[in-house]
Amino acid sequence: MSFQLSKESFIALAAIAWADERMSRREAEGLLRAAREGGLDGDDLEAVRRATESPVGVSDFDASGMSEWERGLTYALACWLSRVDGHTNAEEADTLERLGDALDFPKSKRAAAYSAAFDIACLEGGNKPEKFDFARLVEHLAQKLPSLRRGE
Repeated sequence: MSFQLSKESFIALAAIAWADERMSRREAEGLLRAAREGGLDGDDLEAVRRATESPVGVSDFDASGMSEWERGLTYALACWLSRVDGHTNAEEADTLERLGDALDFPKSKRAAAYSAAFDIACLEGGNKPEKFDFARLVEHLAQKLPSLRRGE
């Protein structure tokens, strides 16, 4: 199962990676792979690439056009990305909270989204950006949060 997310989702994800004021090579690789698998190409993919090179923050994206499903998937991917370098530090945890607020993603659903991302990251090789199974995350998120309707 493939997934589609907007450039805005990936700019939001970049804000998580920049939370500690640096973007690691693994974070950049993971973000760009997710963007490609999420359907971005051309100028939109280039904008995400630029966001791996220059810091962006939670205020640098616009969630107004995102569906509830896109907001939930963006949050789940942010949870994964926050751990791709081996841990989630205090700055990343704080930025995840602010991202959830900026996405208007309900606090009552955030733990399930985090759990879905963590479950997939725990699969063999899942902690590596080049092996994370985005399609499985989409399926798992749909199981953990069936109230999120895809495509709306």
